[in-house]
Amino acid sequence: MQILHIATDGSNGSNREVAMKTTKTKAHRDVFSLAATLGYASKDLAKLRAKADETDLTAMLEARRQAAGLTQAEVARRMGVTQSTVSRLESDRWQDIRLGELDAYLRAVG
Repeated sequence: MQILHIATDGSNGSNREVAMKTTKTKAHRDVFSLAATLGYASKDLAKLRAKADETDLTAMLEARRQAAGLTQAEVARRMGVTQSTVSRLESDRWQDIRLGELDAYLRAVG
């Protein structure tokens, strides 16, 4: 018996969809491993990953910092916070982000 669940996962802050396909032998915890099991071609999996990254706030924040040529430590110094705070903002745990933190981050990276 196979069961397929697809839901938006708010527990880790990611805005990516989480899919789980459970069989007697294997469970898939993300849409990418599920798509691979279903036989998606590697180019289609790459497109799926790219589309997910386009809609992922944390990926956008990290890309913006990198485009500015800044390290997390440099952004942290500009924000007046620790590097671990910047790491948290760029992680999948961003559901805890405060609007002031987001504003400070964006000002720090330019």
